[in-house]
Amino acid sequence: MIRPITKVDRMQMSGQQKYLKEYEKYKHIQVEEGEHHMKSNPTIRVMIMSINDEAERVLVKTLKSGNERERTLHWCRKNLVRSI
Repeated sequence: MIRPITKVDRMQMSGQQKYLKEYEKYKHIQVEEGEHHMKSNPTIRVMIMSINDEAERVLVKTLKSGNERERTLHWCRKNLVRSI
């Protein structure tokens, strides 16, 4: 028996559609190792230490605090700008 589509199903589909739309918007941006800053706050500087294209994961180090975090490639494309 086929289960009817519920309100929760529609909300999930809506969220997935929003993500896919956002993904398409940023997928052309190339991410490279080196120093970057946040689009939302240019005073926050980070260093991209390594990029794993297969897993779409990036190791990001905050220069001020030295904290290292693993981020998605999509997050980096959306939130970081290459510093000159």
